[in-house]
Amino acid sequence: MPDHVLLTRFNLPTGGAERLVRAREGWLVDRVQMFERYCLPSVTAQREARVTWIVYLDPASPDWLRGRIEPWVRRSGLVPVFRSSVSPATSPPISPRTSSVGTPPC
Repeated sequence: MPDHVLLTRFNLPTGGAERLVRAREGWLVDRVQMFERYCLPSVTAQREARVTWIVYLDPASPDWLRGRIEPWVRRSGLVPVFRSSVSPATSPPISPRTSSVGTPPC
């Protein structure tokens, strides 16, 4: 049972102003570089707690990104979940009292 659960929306499709950001040339490349430089090392350095790290990714992610995910899994143990959207109704149930996580729906 994990002590902590981290949920990261890596590149999920979204509407509104964020859609314009995602449409920019090079956005995903920049996102991957920031993830590998800051986020991945930070979470990997968490040694005192058992962490389950769920990373939501767009099912339409390009092959070059999918190829980078396996090394991330080996390095950090993150759990990649490919979803076209995530809402409170479809997110894993998390209880602040028990710090437990359910199995994300496919």
